[in-house]
Amino acid sequence: MKKLLIGFSTFSLLVSSSSVVSCTITHQFKNNHLDQIKLLLNTSAIAAQSVILSDKNTTNISTDYSLRTFSQTKITDLYKNDAKKLADKYVTDKKTSYEYQFKSMFLTLQSSNWTEQLKKVAQLNKENKTTNLDLAWNDTSTKTTDNNLFKTLSLVSAGFNFLFSGDFTANQQGNLINNFLSNQSGLLETTVFNNNKFSSLLDSLNNIDNNKFFSLANSLFSQPEWVNDNNLNQKTLKNILESSSQKLWNQILPKDEKKEFKIDWSKIFTPLIDLLKAFSIYQKVIEEKTDKTLNYSTMDPLHLFSKDKTNSEFLYEVLNINLKDIYNNKSNEQIKQEINSIDLKQLIKFFKNTLVFDKEDKHGYKLQKFVVMLLGSASEKEENNDIKNNFLLKPAYDWYEKNQELIKKIVTKQLEKIESIKPFAPTISNYIPTLFEIIKAFHQDLVEQGTNKKLKGELDKYLGLAKLVLPSLGLDKKIVEFLDSQALKNFLNNPFLALYKQDFLKEVYILINQLSGKEIINNQIIDNISNIYNFTTLKLDKFANYLLGLVKKPVDSKNSFDEFQFLYSLKDLSISDIINNLESFYNKENSSYIFNLDNFKGLLDSIFNKNITASFKYKDQELKTNNTLSTILALLAFNPNNVKELKVEVKNKNNFSDQIKKAIDEKQYGLASVLLLGYNNSEKKFYKDSILDNAANLFGHNEKDLNKEASKNAINILIRSYLKLINWFQNVSLKKYAQDNFAVYLDQNNWSTELIEQKGTIDNLNEPLIIKYVLKYINPNDNKQNWKYNVVIKRTSNLEQPWTITELTKLTDNK
Repeated sequence: MKKLLIGFSTFSLLVSSSSVVSCTITHQFKNNHLDQIKLLLNTSAIAAQSVILSDKNTTNISTDYSLRTFSQTKITDLYKNDAKKLADKYVTDKKTSYEYQFKSMFLTLQSSNWTEQLKKVAQLNKENKTTNLDLAWNDTSTKTTDNNLFKTLSLVSAGFNFLFSGDFTANQQGNLINNFLSNQSGLLETTVFNNNKFSSLLDSLNNIDNNKFFSLANSLFSQPEWVNDNNLNQKTLKNILESSSQKLWNQILPKDEKKEFKIDWSKIFTPLIDLLKAFSIYQKVIEEKTDKTLNYSTMDPLHLFSKDKTNSEFLYEVLNINLKDIYNNKSNEQIKQEINSIDLKQLIKFFKNTLVFDKEDKHGYKLQKFVVMLLGSASEKEENNDIKNNFLLKPAYDWYEKNQELIKKIVTKQLEKIESIKPFAPTISNYIPTLFEIIKAFHQDLVEQGTNKKLKGELDKYLGLAKLVLPSLGLDKKIVEFLDSQALKNFLNNPFLALYKQDFLKEVYILINQLSGKEIINNQIIDNISNIYNFTTLKLDKFANYLLGLVKKPVDSKNSFDEFQFLYSLKDLSISDIINNLESFYNKENSSYIFNLDNFKGLLDSIFNKNITASFKYKDQELKTNNTLSTILALLAFNPNNVKELKVEVKNKNNFSDQIKKAIDEKQYGLASVLLLGYNNSEKKFYKDSILDNAANLFGHNEKDLNKEASKNAINILIRSYLKLINWFQNVSLKKYAQDNFAVYLDQNNWSTELIEQKGTIDNLNEPLIIKYVLKYINPNDNKQNWKYNVVIKRTSNLEQPWTITELTKLTDNK
């Protein structure tokens, strides 16, 4: 009876939920040899499919993914057609999954070891001619829903769920952190140390001042420089915008032709963010003062904000408003906090008003309003308007006027680096004043939608001559064709509309590629981003694939969505859709969401506080930490046996210095890290200005916060947004990726088996049994994917050995 049960092990776990098979079913199954053979074919065919689908030349699907998916599917759901009827006939436990059937035939299957177990079952390779497939199995080139970045994001979401539950207090989070960390020893040793030295992570944290992301965060959270003056109330919008713009251009414009022109981005962050904060006030005032009775039919390019005033006259009025009038005579401290805050709803509203276009807005007035805000000039009277008086570009225009000779030298030097142009470099540089006039004309026509045809007037002087002269110089005829194209004529007539809703950019992209003789600009951009309107309304399918490819170049057998599967559903959204979805999500509740950046600045400063450091010997290597975070991480990494001469220094002496020294002396490094984080266990509170105290301030616990409830709402909605996004990745995007890319290949409706040959008898357990069959696949959506495979499975006379797949070869050439 034991031999009989082992021989029928293909079915022993299917017919009953226990390992004991009833005699009646066993007898029925035993006497139906054909059903036994069919079940063997069906069971092994699923395993064979996992192997086949990893073929690099066809589907390239990870065996881990396919076998896991099969194994976790109930048999009654997995099988189709005749195979399903056979399973329904014998399976008594309708909840049994394929995993049990696999085990019944191949004896083992560990959920964390899918591919390794499959390789033991299917010992195939080209060298011994047991297969002709290029099997990838589960290597990094295969397609799967597994993604390490998404796993990390999911872990972070789990941490948020654990730590943040609507508030951040000493009684709750402080106690949790203390209970988890205070008794730890060597928790982060492998993270912090590498070859007896600091790991790259700790080196980076120790030298955080050199990190661009830190510089960006520090600039974002800090008060703008223009806010620190004592006469803040006397400043106008024009004052703060022009001063911020000037400081930005000072970091961009070259000062010496002898030095290589190079932008130091770390120096740009602060003036750029200061300018953005000033612009946010400016934009808010414009929105408040705009005539609400205006609509697309009553607007024109020169009257976007007011019926009675031109754009330049309206901007003049706005720019000369004092901050004290904007903030209704609030105190300096109140004004500073409002300036250094982000209203989430207002930010999303701004994006919607700028980038979500209306079909009835045929002239693009919604976007033009933003262009005018950013690039328009201000004048008390329209007839005195000078386009150079734009707050953003005025420093650049002024710099040009003062440095024309310097510019010629710089341009000449750059052109001389191009061998083919080198002889003409000085001559070309002499045309810089002409180029300046063209740029100025383009600027004005862009802002005014070509009302005065400045650009056309400037270029008409040269285009006719260029069409005659350029062919004689031997330049590519495609340039001449472009100069005579309708796209360029439209651009000269109205640069704004040409960029907003016409095909000028597409023609420029094509010309660039033609002249270069290679693909400089991707076809996905050429075909889909021919203008700004298309860019915001286009589904992100191809464009997102292109952008993700810049983040991480996919291997040859994949596209970018195969690398970032959790973003797959973005392909069905446009930028407009995303903005509309964000607005809908954040407007569900009648709450304010305001991020007080002063609170974030306090947290950043406490995390990288240079007054808290440590020095020690780790395995005889002398090391030192330079800030609070690197010190805490080092403490959590210490194994008492590997650390000597440890000294933690807290320069700004406070009431927890002695407690830290005591914890260090007693080698309670986990407790010391909790103290440095800022938790006072004896009083159940946070030490003032510590990391944890500043984290609590994000939730509205800062006494100086003017909008405590809005701050708490903002951080909570941000956490909820993140958790909702992770859920969307998991339950929408990844599922859609699997459905679109894998479902048709795993669907058993598209697979069938045909018995070819049997050597040995199924109920003679003392001799080998070899079964040969053809496994067929037909893709209902692709006639080319009509595949046949020769499969051979074998059972030895050794009852301790499982069945194996001894041969798997493709019989068709098509891919």
